Amino acid sequence: MGEQGGGAGAGVTSADGVGGQGTGTGTPTVGAGGEGGAGKQGGSGAGGAPGEQGQPGKSAGGTTTPQDITLKLPDGFKGGEELDGFRAAAKGAGLTSEQAQGMFDLYLKAQGRQVEAMAQRHQADVEAWKKAVQTDKEMGGARYEGTRAAAQKAISQFGGPELEKLLNDTGLGEHPLLVRFAAKVGAALAEDPGLDHGTGTSGPSNSNSLERVRQLYPNSPDLWPAS
Repeated sequence: MGEQGGGAGAGVTSADGVGGQGTGTGTPTVGAGGEGGAGKQGGSGAGGAPGEQGQPGKSAGGTTTPQDITLKLPDGFKGGEELDGFRAAAKGAGLTSEQAQGMFDLYLKAQGRQVEAMAQRHQADVEAWKKAVQTDKEMGGARYEGTRAAAQKAISQFGGPELEKLLNDTGLGEHPLLVRFAAKVGAALAEDPGLDHGTGTSGPSNSNSLERVRQLYPNSPDLWPAS
């Protein structure tokens, strides 16, 4: 005896449920005096696959639609390609803006700790450089103050305020190699009092002094003023 169907007669129909409140006639059945089988219940989700339960967050084509990611950035923060890449990765992972913001804040904290650690290591290096000069047999001990005075003289004379600021800001002014170099230049200049300290130019009486310095440091021609 045939199963109870949705339509009279020995009907032959296909199951073509419609997304949403889907309807459809079932698998065909044939029986003496029977009626066609009832179709499966269509999916209740909007845009769901035919005859199946709809899936939230999916488009009609079955592709996940990524949510736009909005982030609150700290003042002065510049994004660029890295920030765009983070947003794309957050979208790909299906994160909400709130979830992405939480991860972004953790990244900023980790980055801040890293920058702080780098600054502390650099400051430790500067202190170590300074101590190395103070304890050096040629530059330190009782000679330390004279060494620094001679080095400062050379830097001021040939480097000017820009170089002084650079060395102070970076701490490189404490590096033993630079201090040794600058102190030797300052000592060589001190041997000739005829040097014009205001302009860095020299007259006939001190041209030999500058030539001596050039010979001492032939690989640094840009440090010396033109004769």
